[in-house]
Amino acid sequence: MFRRYLLILLLIYKTALADSSVLTLDKAIQAVLDHNADIRAAHYHSDAARARITQAKALEDPMIGVMFWNVPRDTANIRQGEEIDYRIDQKIPFPGKRYLKGKSARYEADMENHLAQAKVEDVLFDLKETYSMAYKLEEQKRINSKMQSLLQLLVTSTQAWYASNQTTTDTVLKAQLELTRIKNERLMLDQEETTHLSHLRALMNLKSHEEIIFPNQREFPPIPESESEREMLMEDSFKHRPDIQAMESAEKKEKTNLTLAKSNLIPDFSLGFQYNQTRDMKDTWTGSASINFPLLFLGKRHAEIQEAKANLKATQAERESMLQHQHHEIDQAYTTVFAAKKILNQFQKEILPQSQLLFESARESYVAKKIDFMSLIDAARMYREAQMNYAEQESFLGIAIAKLERMMGKSLNHSKGNL
Repeated sequence: MFRRYLLILLLIYKTALADSSVLTLDKAIQAVLDHNADIRAAHYHSDAARARITQAKALEDPMIGVMFWNVPRDTANIRQGEEIDYRIDQKIPFPGKRYLKGKSARYEADMENHLAQAKVEDVLFDLKETYSMAYKLEEQKRINSKMQSLLQLLVTSTQAWYASNQTTTDTVLKAQLELTRIKNERLMLDQEETTHLSHLRALMNLKSHEEIIFPNQREFPPIPESESEREMLMEDSFKHRPDIQAMESAEKKEKTNLTLAKSNLIPDFSLGFQYNQTRDMKDTWTGSASINFPLLFLGKRHAEIQEAKANLKATQAERESMLQHQHHEIDQAYTTVFAAKKILNQFQKEILPQSQLLFESARESYVAKKIDFMSLIDAARMYREAQMNYAEQESFLGIAIAKLERMMGKSLNHSKGNL
C-alpha cells in the first residue's frame, strides 16, 4: 500500500514538474514583460521624459559674479584695489510662462509613456507571432514523425511481401521514395523552427541552450461574435490603443506650445543685486531691474508662432489619419480572426475526421489487398496534409488574434478557447 502511494506521489510530482517547464503563451508574455531589453529601454525613455517636467518649469540658474576695480598692475593682491563688487542676477519669466513650459513637458511625458506602451504592444505582437510560428512547426514535426513511423512500417512490410513474391519491386521503391521525401521535409522543418526558436529566446532573454517545450494544445481567447460585442470592441480600441493616446497627448502638447509661443511676445524680467566694498568708504549696495524687448524683433516671434501653428496642424492631421485607419484596421483584423476561427472549426469537425477515416479505411483495404500501394499512399498524404494544414491554420488564427490585440491596444482573455 505504501509503495502504491509513493508511486502516485512520484507521478504527481513528475506531472507538476513537466507542467512547470511547458512554455504557454501566457508564460512567454510574462517572461518578455520581465526581461525584454527593448521594453526596459522604452520605460526608461518614459522616465526620462517625466524627469524633464521639473526642469522645464524651473527658473534659470542665477548668475553670481565678482568684480575687482583698479587693482595695481604690480601686485596680485586684490585687496589693494579700490573697489570689490559682488553681484547676483536672476532672470524671471513673465507669470504663466513657467506653468506653460511645465504643462508642455507634462504632455510630452504622457506621450512618451503611451509610446512606451505602444513599444510593449509591438514587442508582444512580435512574441505572439513568433510563438505561433514556432508552435506550428513543432506540431508539424510531430505529424512528420508519426508519418515517418508509419511509412517505415510500410517499407518493412512491402519488403517482406516482396521477399515472398507477393508484390513487385516498384512498390518497395515507391515506399522508400515516399519515406525519403518525408525525411527531407523534416530537415526543412527543423531548419525553419531553429530560426523562430532563436528569435523567441532573444525576445524572452533566454540563453541559446535553454530548451523550449510547447504545450500539447493551443489556448485561444473567446472571440466576440455578436454585432454589439464587435462595436464595443471598436470603441475600446479608441480608449486603449496607446498610439492613439500618444497622438492625443502630442496634440495637447502642441496646443500648449502655441500658447507659449504667443506668450513670448510679452517681455520677461531680470533682477539684480550688487554689494559694493570701496576702500576707505562705507559699503554700499545697488539694485537693478530690466526687461527684454521682444517686439523689437517681431518677425522672429511671428515665425515662432507660425512654426507652432504648423506643428499643431500636422499633429492634428496625423491623429485624424490614425483614427480613420483605426476603423478599417480593426474591422479587417476582426474579420480575419472570425474567418480563421470558422476555418479551424471546419477542420476540427469535418476535414480531420474525414481524412482520418479515409486513411484508416485505405489501410484496412490495403492489408486485405483490395487497393494498391499508391492508393494507400494517396490516402496517407491526404491525412497528413489535413493535419499539416490544420497546424498552419491554427498558427494563422494565433497571428490574427495577435494583430487584433495590437490594434485594440490590450490583450483578450487568454483562457481556453471555445473553438
